Amino acid sequence: MKAVPAMDGDKVTGHRIFCPACRCTHFFNSPEFPTSGGHKWSFNGDTERPTFTPSMNMRSNPKDHPRYNPRCPSSVCHSFVTNGRIQYLGDCTHALAGQTIDLPDVPTEWMNG
Repeated sequence: MKAVPAMDGDKVTGHRIFCPACRCTHFFNSPEFPTSGGHKWSFNGDTERPTFTPSMNMRSNPKDHPRYNPRCPSSVCHSFVTNGRIQYLGDCTHALAGQTIDLPDVPTEWMNG
């Protein structure tokens, strides 16, 4: 599965994708469950060919952040996910900047975070 639902009880709060550039997952909140900063994404409902809008702009992974994950490197990862493909924009600091690739399945070990 390319976009794995994240659950809070019986409610889907968003979806998780695996980013091969960052080697970790990125989480897209549902409009009904915006982040504390108000961020939310629309989703086309297709877990095999997902589209999320607007873009995802991940910036760093500081060790003092409450959700610090040592498996995710610090970087900038700015992308669009459209029809099961991930388009990395030019401001990314990783090797896939400027490329568009097929979104991989979320690895089993990343299904819950």
